[in-house]
Amino acid sequence: MQTHNYLFKSEMDLQKWIVKNKLKKHENILIQVFTGRVDKHWINDLRKQLLFSLPQAKIIGVTTDGEILSGRVTTGETVISVSVFNKSVPRTFYIPLEENKNSRDLGTSLAKEVIQNSTKLVFAFGDGMHMESSSFLQAFHETAPNVYIAGGNGGDNGQYENVVLFTETGVFDKGVVAAAIDSEDLYLHTHSYTEWKPAGKVFTVTDVSLDGELEIEGRSIYDLYKQYMGKEIADKLPASALEYPLIIKKGKTYHPLSIKSSNPGEPIQFHQKINLGTKIQIGYRDAALSLKSIDFVTKEIQDKPAEAIFLYSCMARRRFLNSTLEEEFLVIDQFVPTVGFFTYGEYFHDGTTLQMLSHALTILAVSESNDATLQKKFDSTIPEQSKEIDDLLALSHLIQSSTKEMEELNDNLLESEQRYKSLFDHNPDMIYSMDLTGFITSVNHALVQSLGFSQEEMLQSHALNFVCEEDHNRVVEHFRLAVHDKPQTFVTSIKKKDGTHILSSITNIPIVVNQQVVGVYGIGKNITWQKKAEEEIEQLAFHDSLTGLPNRGLFEKRLRELVSESDYSRDQLAVMFIDIDHFKIINESLGHHIGDVVLKHVSKQLRQVINSQDLLCRFAGDLFTLVLTSMNKPGDIIDTANRIVEALKVPIYLDGQEYTVSTSIGISVYPNDSTSADVLIKNADTALHKAKEKGRGKREFFTDEMNAFTLERLKLEGFLRKAVQKGELEPYFQPQYCLKTDKVIGFEALVRWNHPELGLVSPMQFIPLAEEIGLIDEIGRFVLMESCKQLKRWHDGGAHHLSISVNVSGRQFQRLSFVYEVKEALETAGVSAEYLHLELTESTMIQNVQYSISIMEELRELGVRLSIDDFGTGYSSLSYLKDFPVDYLKIDQSFIRHLSDDYFNTSDAAIIKAIIMMCEGLSLSTVAEGVETYEQMKLLREYGCHTAQGYIISKPMRACEAEQFLEEYMTSKNSTS
Repeated sequence: MQTHNYLFKSEMDLQKWIVKNKLKKHENILIQVFTGRVDKHWINDLRKQLLFSLPQAKIIGVTTDGEILSGRVTTGETVISVSVFNKSVPRTFYIPLEENKNSRDLGTSLAKEVIQNSTKLVFAFGDGMHMESSSFLQAFHETAPNVYIAGGNGGDNGQYENVVLFTETGVFDKGVVAAAIDSEDLYLHTHSYTEWKPAGKVFTVTDVSLDGELEIEGRSIYDLYKQYMGKEIADKLPASALEYPLIIKKGKTYHPLSIKSSNPGEPIQFHQKINLGTKIQIGYRDAALSLKSIDFVTKEIQDKPAEAIFLYSCMARRRFLNSTLEEEFLVIDQFVPTVGFFTYGEYFHDGTTLQMLSHALTILAVSESNDATLQKKFDSTIPEQSKEIDDLLALSHLIQSSTKEMEELNDNLLESEQRYKSLFDHNPDMIYSMDLTGFITSVNHALVQSLGFSQEEMLQSHALNFVCEEDHNRVVEHFRLAVHDKPQTFVTSIKKKDGTHILSSITNIPIVVNQQVVGVYGIGKNITWQKKAEEEIEQLAFHDSLTGLPNRGLFEKRLRELVSESDYSRDQLAVMFIDIDHFKIINESLGHHIGDVVLKHVSKQLRQVINSQDLLCRFAGDLFTLVLTSMNKPGDIIDTANRIVEALKVPIYLDGQEYTVSTSIGISVYPNDSTSADVLIKNADTALHKAKEKGRGKREFFTDEMNAFTLERLKLEGFLRKAVQKGELEPYFQPQYCLKTDKVIGFEALVRWNHPELGLVSPMQFIPLAEEIGLIDEIGRFVLMESCKQLKRWHDGGAHHLSISVNVSGRQFQRLSFVYEVKEALETAGVSAEYLHLELTESTMIQNVQYSISIMEELRELGVRLSIDDFGTGYSSLSYLKDFPVDYLKIDQSFIRHLSDDYFNTSDAAIIKAIIMMCEGLSLSTVAEGVETYEQMKLLREYGCHTAQGYIISKPMRACEAEQFLEEYMTSKNSTS
């Protein structure tokens, strides 16, 4: 058997080629024609030319989406392959797809018409635009299971308009042309390869129409591609679905779906049958697998008998990476000349099964001799990869990794959704969700059962429809705050369907997706009876029995709550201490019962001049307290004080006598005077005493202390803003001593501020201020850079083993550029990352656990060592500790301080031992801070602590002093040794 392949140029050149290869003398000739010219007249002329020169030949041909010849890929050309058989006889057929016949009928007809006892192989080219290829092949295989079939559906260069088929007898469409090869000595080997992998989300088929059109999660195929691939790709459907096919998973293999004929804008249908609920993904061609296919294919066929190799490859492979295909085909072409075409679907028989493939490469090796192996001709040299391939390899790896993560996230999300559904549906509390406008989007069974409305009645109703009208404004405000990411808990009365009401405690929780509030959850508890009991208890516990006003306990509780709320809202509060002047005289002269009447009168008058949201209490004796929460401007405080004075001018008549009372008022303001409720109370009390000192009926603000504090703070802030530029900040270094080796192994960098006017300012004073005004980032970068430079100088001086520990503030750590800043400091100083230790506090890491872990892992990848600073003073959560990628744990000095003195605390020692033992289990090193005595150092060494740091070794010192310390230390060590 011999195969001669030719790229058509002209009629004359074709005749010369036939003569040159001496084809006219052979009897059993099969000509396969693959052409990119979709022109019936031209094809018919070519057919006649071939028959004129080779009248004995059998011909089958098809239009294509690209041609393959001798390892090269062409488009719009015509490739002619002439196979000369010595021991085999070819026969050709055209089977039309008749109007009243289906694709199964076509497959059965082909098998019955062409198959004889000696038939081993059938080449078949079909019009896949008008037939369902899978059914066609299945019917053929059922009739002739042992006969190999190879080929595929013809194409028309991606136009999806018309496929032309032809044999030596004529030119056709709508059917299949075939060439049966009858032989007793024909050796066949087939192989297939696909490089498609899934990309992105897993979708579910939610509807399948009678004509096979799919709906995927409520979307058409077009809408799916438009959302996930873009409008440009969607507009090019169905052609673009060849480059980015929909794929389904069968076992461990992904199978692309093969598209039937479809015009742009028309419904897209597939050859494969897709069932409701099928999982589908968008696929891409994996460049890495494509490169591996060269090895795979050559190893599969290099020792097989092959006198001719025919390639049938999906058109999408040509569009994806043309250069890779040519590399692949050129390697195969080393065995024997290769020929084939790019199809709209490939027919593949593996010896036992026949199936319709798509987006694949199929290979048919044919030989009339079992000895015609071509292993010695194989050259394993693969052309050097192009930059295009390198880029696609990287992109394929990115897509594959991202898709794997997305699939894992999808599985986790599915499980989370199921867990959420169980929690939502079976929760005994009333749970519902609302959109951002307050309309109900979901309700659970408990809410439906409690209110008596059906689920349909509640869904898409506004939540306020179920709230008593008098609570509307308050409920709306709580909803508004929840929408602004501030969870709210409040009590309101809810209407039932029967007209009754239930008192409910409602918690509004913002639904946050991608850091945006997209709705609000409501969780309600029926507290009708509970509230009634609580009110009775609260009235007794938190109200004054004489006036009915809240008492001191409730005042202090509510003030703390108001301060806490104002920490978020930044609203001002004013605390007033109101004392009745000369009340002791009234009690002593008129009796306590008259004093009680006066107290009731004062409370009544005070109630009349305050706003409903302000808090009035009887604090003690004749002392009343008032919290102003409804301040729009500072003048509101004075206006309220004036109204109090005027209200108390109203006389009170006792036993026919007219009396008037006056009050002295002391005022403190949040947050100006303090952000602590207790301090606000103290300050207001101090101001009241100053008012009384000035005479009765006076009011006094707590202003002197506020002004002094504010001026001092502003002055310090101004100095600090210029400290870095003026070089007033300087890193100090405190040595860290290894208790195992008795060596100084590093230093901790501590910043100091030496101001020319203020002198040495304590870090406890300026570090919190720097964090508050946003200077901590600049100071942190300065200390990090200077510390790395100093470490480099020590290394250059011979102390190569030294490391440097640098504290990182929470604000600095949360910056997106922090890892880059660390890398920049290391590169600028020329220091190896392993000698840089960054100290993070527990509170810093706990703010956003997942983000913290990701940043810490990036730092660890650089080689930087990490430690948890001040362990034991923050959250100290073991569950987090085991997840954080840290190397060291620093035991806070508060545990070390009394370790060996007169106040020795056995619990401190137990805690230290436990921390050290825990760190050993987690493979963490321990560093003890604040070590000040030899006894402490001795105990720490006995406990197994690795490193000590404190004044017993050295106080923090300048760089020059640290160098001198190192020299003296090294000298003393050398002399000792």
